[in-house]
Amino acid sequence: MVNKTMLLKKLFYFALSLTIWGTPSQGAPSTPSHASGVVSDSDWSEILRLRRQRAFAVTAAGEGFQARNPGQQWLVRLDRRGFGVQPEQGGWSWGLDLAAYGVGDAELKVEGKAPRVDAESGRLSYGWSETLEEWYVNDARGLEHGFTLFQRPQGDGDRVKLWLSVRGGLRGQTDADGAGVGFVDGSGKAVVRYDGLKAWDADGRVLPSRITVTADNGLLLTVDDREARYPLTVDPLAQQAYLKASNTEADDAFGHAVAASGDTVVVGAPYEDGNGTGVNPNTQADNSITDCGAVYVFVKSNGVWTQEAYIKASNPDHSNGYGDWFGLTVAISGDTLIVGAPNESSNGTGVNPNTQSDNSAAFSGAAYVFVRDNGVWSQQAYLKASNTGANDAFGTSVAISGDTAVVGAYWEGSSGTGVNPNTQSDNGAGFSGAAYVFVRNGSLWSQQAYLKASNTGAGDAFGTSVAISGDTAVIGAPAENGNGIGVNPNTQSDNSAAASGAAYVFVRNGSLWSQQAYLKASNTDIGDVFGGSVAISGDTAVVGASGEDGNGIGVNPNTQADNSAASSGAAYLFVRDSGVWSQQAYLKASNTGAGDEFGGNVAISGDTAAVGASGEGGSGTGVNPNTQSDNNAAFSGAAYLFVRNGGAWSQQAYLKASNTDPSDFFGGAVALSSSALVAGARQEGSSGTGVNPNAQGDNTASRSGAAYIFGLGGAPDNVGVYRNGEWLLDVNGNGVFDSGVDFDFFLGFEGATPVTGDWNGDGHETAGVYAGGFWFLDYDGDGVFNPSPGPDKQYAFGFAGALPVVGDWNGDGRDSVGVHANGYWFLDYDGNETWDGGTADKMFGFGGFANVQIMIGDWNGDGRDKMGLYANGYWFLDYDGDYSWDGGIVDKVFGFGWTGATPLVGDWDGDGRDSVAVYSNGAWFLDYDGDTLWNPGANDRILELGWTGAVTVIGDWNGDGRDKAGVFSGGNWFLDYDGSATWDGGLDKLISWGETGDVPFVGAW
Repeated sequence: MVNKTMLLKKLFYFALSLTIWGTPSQGAPSTPSHASGVVSDSDWSEILRLRRQRAFAVTAAGEGFQARNPGQQWLVRLDRRGFGVQPEQGGWSWGLDLAAYGVGDAELKVEGKAPRVDAESGRLSYGWSETLEEWYVNDARGLEHGFTLFQRPQGDGDRVKLWLSVRGGLRGQTDADGAGVGFVDGSGKAVVRYDGLKAWDADGRVLPSRITVTADNGLLLTVDDREARYPLTVDPLAQQAYLKASNTEADDAFGHAVAASGDTVVVGAPYEDGNGTGVNPNTQADNSITDCGAVYVFVKSNGVWTQEAYIKASNPDHSNGYGDWFGLTVAISGDTLIVGAPNESSNGTGVNPNTQSDNSAAFSGAAYVFVRDNGVWSQQAYLKASNTGANDAFGTSVAISGDTAVVGAYWEGSSGTGVNPNTQSDNGAGFSGAAYVFVRNGSLWSQQAYLKASNTGAGDAFGTSVAISGDTAVIGAPAENGNGIGVNPNTQSDNSAAASGAAYVFVRNGSLWSQQAYLKASNTDIGDVFGGSVAISGDTAVVGASGEDGNGIGVNPNTQADNSAASSGAAYLFVRDSGVWSQQAYLKASNTGAGDEFGGNVAISGDTAAVGASGEGGSGTGVNPNTQSDNNAAFSGAAYLFVRNGGAWSQQAYLKASNTDPSDFFGGAVALSSSALVAGARQEGSSGTGVNPNAQGDNTASRSGAAYIFGLGGAPDNVGVYRNGEWLLDVNGNGVFDSGVDFDFFLGFEGATPVTGDWNGDGHETAGVYAGGFWFLDYDGDGVFNPSPGPDKQYAFGFAGALPVVGDWNGDGRDSVGVHANGYWFLDYDGNETWDGGTADKMFGFGGFANVQIMIGDWNGDGRDKMGLYANGYWFLDYDGDYSWDGGIVDKVFGFGWTGATPLVGDWDGDGRDSVAVYSNGAWFLDYDGDTLWNPGANDRILELGWTGAVTVIGDWNGDGRDKAGVFSGGNWFLDYDGSATWDGGLDKLISWGETGDVPFVGAW
């Protein structure tokens, strides 16, 4: 006989959902490549499931329990009364305890009672009575805190109530609509939100509900359950990053564009009206230059987001009937930001022309480069096209990677084809479009290339979208008309599929660009506008086609040709292998609907892709709401997160705003960094200002716009050792060798130097060795060395006596090799496994003096690894990565350490930039904030972990994006797992892996 109570328990619940915008995407550890032929597909899937389960496990700690979620970057403690959360970086603390529940004024108190406790994997529950169970689930969406009410509690009245007491010193402020509460610190700064309250009964009927702050700073949840059928579901959401402008006004379109790099988020508001110029002008409220536009920079510190800068163009204007639309497009790489203003109208050409105010070339467009130095932003360059013309809309799209920027001008009209054609001024192909490549040397920018399509046609709108990663750029032309399919079809000139769209891949060799591929969809059709959005990371590109009409759902549905869901939209993933591109996946939404325009905006970082669908109409809020098919909030918008395991993609999250409303266009812009997904909603209408304002539901500032940040967990690093040519890698991170999962293989020989790197850009480190100028790399990371004609690599680069170095020199997501000898560096910059004598590769002198130690890190956060030196307590960093030492003007020279100390490098605070540290006699001294100054007890950290003979190791042990300390000694690993800079035997990790004499390695294998 079926137990009806247990059945209801599984299907319905009275739930409170606590997340930092959930934990979509990579909350679980990275997934190792399938060891094909060793384990079956089903066994492999089970292995991966168990591995993810372990990462989110609720475990015993003292008299209570603890859990982590990599995306939240919170430590959660459960103590049989409730829960407390605190960022792993420290700072504020907050939590909730259930105090009582009941109906009307009846309070059934639970304080002081000992609940029944059940813990299993990622779930823990407290049974308070036969009526009430409190539970916690830690998974990829975040931490859910829920209550299951199996029947109506005792009491008279028409309201069910839950009384919660609040832990910590944060003060709650109730939203006007009663759907949420914002918590602020003593200075009034918003820290965390608890909102998005909804309630419905077992029949799905929505019930009136409200959340309020009580006089003692507690919370009261109230649900009107008249005529409701039990059980009920109540779902508030805890959110840490809902962004509004500092000067919110109706019609500003804040969120029209978003960008992210590390812990920095940029939001464009192209219709903002302030008349200020430059950075942080004191004129935010004047509104005297209509639609000139603005950009806002936000940064995260200790888990809290704040606005760092309000940026205006150096020449804001409203001319020829329109504003400049500064902020229509934005892109960021480390400390460099580029902003497009396609309606800017000056007639200047090139970099920094002295013609900013002439306005004689209407809508010619411009782009602006800003740089950050120790938190202070300034404008570095004002960019114009080399062939400025009226209506070219230069700045329609922008992208940046390190010292290279790309700017699109989708209405440029020359008839040239390819790279640098000699036809810039003919205007014989109106609205064909162009793209322009600019490079920086030191602090000076110059144009390097002028790009046209290989099949330039009038009206193709080449340059509508642009993207760049290292030496590879992708340009979209959504109005291109070819009817070909796939990669490099021989149909570029047929023009029989109007506005089917195309994308073009260009690569750089040295300073010379050439077209590498012409991409079409696998189901090319009229009006699909393939190429309306593009993104690239390493060897993977994603192309959006918001006008595609297929009615399939998910990844690679077998319905590409049906065209029964008009403008539902699609996205296409392409991968490159040895210079050859192929389509890897065709993506559709999990709730495909006509008019959703899935693919209108795309982003990619490593094995994670985001796709926006601003026309989607679900009324749900938060992460994975169970309302994908209701379409009750037309054009509210959504975003979708996809992840790749091996070569297979799958959808991991469906994201909605915390305050979903019709016509908000959430997902009209999306961006990814290593730690966050950002989604813009350019027509959101609340009047709040700043971070997490208590005004999400007021809608009194129509189309003011908003942006939303979702935390992503990274891939945790695991341990490994090298022993006389043998590699032992703990792939699943459990500290126990599991045959068929972990790796035990030989690659090396006596005298060889072991190395590791992400050779193919898949997000996983793999093994290699160097000896006598030759490299042997397990390129595909399968634990078997299969040189040519197999996938692995064996080649010459270097010479006897040179020291091998590894890094992502050009920012394409792949590690490449290099050598250092006698103060000279030789880097395979383009990663083609061949030394080209300094044309595409890099050779330069840096170092060469006594007692110097070479160091490698991404000092400025632009995605490229760079050179550094340490000697006798002093650091010399090629900060800008231009392969020249400027004596400390842009580059860095500073004292941090002493003679005999061991230099170390890591991204200690998770901001995307590597900083320095030293180790001596068991003590670590971390320049935690990366300001090159020692601030003990304030921003920097001291950790005692180690002893004589211990080997230092550094890794992101818990996947929260921060590097942390560890030591290896006698086959044992002692890891500061939570990065608290204190050793806690209950929280930190002791792993036995290897033996005395082994060489330790760390990586996401």
